Amino acid sequence: GVSIRMLCLEGFALGLRLVATVVFDTRLPRKSNTVLAQGVDGFSLATVIVLLLLSVSHRRCENHQESMGSFFLASVPALALVMSASLCFLESLSPHGFPDVLWLASLCVDAMSVVPQLQLARKGVVDRLVSHHVIAFFLSRLFALQFWWLIRGLWFQGTGPFGCGILAVYTWQLLLMSHFSFYYLRDVVKNGPFSSVPLVLED
Repeated sequence: GVSIRMLCLEGFALGLRLVATVVFDTRLPRKSNTVLAQGVDGFSLATVIVLLLLSVSHRRCENHQESMGSFFLASVPALALVMSASLCFLESLSPHGFPDVLWLASLCVDAMSVVPQLQLARKGVVDRLVSHHVIAFFLSRLFALQFWWLIRGLWFQGTGPFGCGILAVYTWQLLLMSHFSFYYLRDVVKNGPFSSVPLVLED
């Protein structure tokens, strides 16, 4: 099923990004804080909230008996580490350091968000729709990595610590999902892309 932890982390990452781009007006390469980009982020956040509510109401997530409070308490050290790591890359995208910390923190939290879903998938059998979601996540990060790689020489931090940090985060995400992607592609070759058979992550 759907990991509620993944949805929480995705929502938190989108919230951080919106605060950085809307409230503090962080300007990223190619004016990615335009109304269109902010609207897409806002729509994505609303979608995540709806999915989160549906997952909770239908109890289609892992560890139903686990307290959400304990999850958030366990997340505090990780988020503190993310914010601290972000401070290392304060050669700015904008005139202000704090929005940059928020934006890079959102990227790092987004990178961590797929981990709970992958842990849930380790049980061996994954619902077909969930597997499509994970692969869509993989492809979106692949395209994002390609985008940042292609423009690395077109903005002043593209080849600096900040730009390299962005590339490293996206590369790490792709490596995390490479094992799942292998089984997904193998299943597509075997059963076709429109099969309703659950994905089995076993040899």
